[in-house]
Amino acid sequence: MYNKSNKNSRLINILVGVIAFLIIVFLIVFLVNRSNGNKTASNEQQFSDNLSTLHQTAKEFFAGQLPEDVGGSLQTSLNELIEMGAIDELKYGNITCDGEESYISITKTSEDEYRVKSNLVCGDKSDNTIEKIKSSTTVKDEDGNTIVDEDKDKVDLEVEKNPTNNSDNSNSNASTTGGSGNSTVYCKDFNCTVEEIPTTCTVTYEYEYVKRIVSCPNGYNISGSTCVMESSNAIAPTPVYSDPSTVIESAKLNPGESYKVYVDPIRDVTDGHYYCKTGTLQGTKCIINANKQVNYQTKCPTGYNKVGNYCYKYANKTGGSSTSYCPAGYTDDGTKCYIRTALNTNTTTSCPSGYTQSGNYCFKYADKITNTTTSCPAGTSPSGNKCVKTISAIKSYTAWGNPVRTYSSKTKESVYTYELEKKVEKGCTTIGKSTTCNYSIYQRKPIYTCSQGTLSGTKCLVYSDPITTSTTPTCPSGYIDNGSNCYVSQPVSTSSSSTCPSGYTQSGNYCYKYADRIYSTTPSTCPSGYTDGGSTCYQRVNATTEKNLYCESGYTDNGYVCKKTVNATYVGGSTYYTCPTGYTSSGSGKNMQCYKYVKSSDKYYCENANAELKGTLCYVKKESEFLYNKCQDGYTLGADNMCHSSSISTTNPTWSDVDYMFSTETYVPGYQRTGRGKFHQVCVRTENTNKPVIYK
Repeated sequence: MYNKSNKNSRLINILVGVIAFLIIVFLIVFLVNRSNGNKTASNEQQFSDNLSTLHQTAKEFFAGQLPEDVGGSLQTSLNELIEMGAIDELKYGNITCDGEESYISITKTSEDEYRVKSNLVCGDKSDNTIEKIKSSTTVKDEDGNTIVDEDKDKVDLEVEKNPTNNSDNSNSNASTTGGSGNSTVYCKDFNCTVEEIPTTCTVTYEYEYVKRIVSCPNGYNISGSTCVMESSNAIAPTPVYSDPSTVIESAKLNPGESYKVYVDPIRDVTDGHYYCKTGTLQGTKCIINANKQVNYQTKCPTGYNKVGNYCYKYANKTGGSSTSYCPAGYTDDGTKCYIRTALNTNTTTSCPSGYTQSGNYCFKYADKITNTTTSCPAGTSPSGNKCVKTISAIKSYTAWGNPVRTYSSKTKESVYTYELEKKVEKGCTTIGKSTTCNYSIYQRKPIYTCSQGTLSGTKCLVYSDPITTSTTPTCPSGYIDNGSNCYVSQPVSTSSSSTCPSGYTQSGNYCYKYADRIYSTTPSTCPSGYTDGGSTCYQRVNATTEKNLYCESGYTDNGYVCKKTVNATYVGGSTYYTCPTGYTSSGSGKNMQCYKYVKSSDKYYCENANAELKGTLCYVKKESEFLYNKCQDGYTLGADNMCHSSSISTTNPTWSDVDYMFSTETYVPGYQRTGRGKFHQVCVRTENTNKPVIYK
């Protein structure tokens, strides 16, 4: 039967169906859009990573083939890079990036700067990265010693080629090179040197690295990348005792009597749970894992001593001797050298002026002559009356301070951090399809200091006294060394008495002429493999750096990570005692007893007045005993039998840049890459030519 109520019911069913259908459609659209949104975000990150990879490949690829002339350019497509194995195929989602439209290029913009561009096109998605990269050149001789540094590259020269000699050229700062043709160089600087050096050059791309140090506020200790401060509190624990126990004995039989039958009460426990404040719960324990800590330690081989970054081993000099002998024709009496001759048999003896008679000889004495020379120790050079050694000054920098220039650009630029300048992106704003990015330029100045010596520019001059070397004392020409002094002798002249010749001294009936001993010295030498350091011999090797992994105190090393096990915290749980059906309860809680009377012809009883009969057994209660100490929530029992709690405060550490360096390695221990770099050309001298042209 049709009525109004049935019609309304049918309309409601239709309306409910339509609403349900709309809800299902909405959910499907929402899930699809969400999936597409996540996919789009993932693709955007993939495109950004691919552009970064392409740009890094460009810098390393062009290091081996830089344009020679200013304004010169080179360009290589992505397909060519893939064919050479320099890079893998790049994708944007399921789209393979265009191998011809995607390319890398380099342009030489000045003598020491290049412009590197990386352009990536993947379907309708495209972007590029442009970076200016500095270059430097180091020239080395055939022994590997640097002969032209970066400062010489910056000498400001004007070179003018002349086909013929110009006799009218009166420029005092001009000089003409040898060889075919003439080259006149006008130096704008005070001094300059041009040297023709045949070389073989190799160019590499060097990454810029920065060393950073970390510091924490007072009271905090560094833990990984976080500053941590711990505070603790100690309270007395709560003692925990065991439940009373029962000793079971056999009951005695008294036939024909009633007796009590005991059963254990029903123990009902509501569940509690364990939890860990930190770590992972395993049973009633908390397992806390931590990464191993790292420290670096420089070591020297056995037998070496560490000095700075080098290891030294010393040895005493060996050999060396000193001998003496008399000049040819002289007699050695053990203490002096002499020539003896008979007295002139004149009536009288006399000696020439300045001579002294001794026996039949006349002697004239003179002091030995000592020649003294001075020299500078190895590694130093003379400077006035001192010796000087030049070492590099310690280089630091002023703060970056406020920006020296701020500007906006509609083209996204690469940021950089050079030694004295850095560019920082201050944010980008997009209006419609136009994006504007703000950039700030910061500058700082180098500061040079000396740990020793006197600062001179970027070098430290360390002065020391010269080494004074004295030769073995010798006698003047014509004199004889007798060991203690020098003399010449001759027999006494005879007139009316006995005399010795000139240069001799009379002694008894003979004339003597003495000479000092001649000393021959063999210098001491160093053992094989040692370097002569003046007063000692040494070997020097580089100290080695070892990486040590260790676990913090309280943790155990399980091979991969550091592990610590602590008791988990237990909360909740209650215990209820009841007697089974048909039994009577006595007492309450854990002291409850359950029993019922049984009538039989046999009666059991306990002889122990403190025992309770249960069936045919007697139960004697045993008092509770101390089990352990328990701490309240948040506290842990320590070895001192006290409950300890600790709280941990954390804050971010302060990082400071302390040193910059360049390296071709993709990883340098203790340093982080800044994202910048430079092209570095190393030229090695191929032959020992010497064609310098010097202008003063």
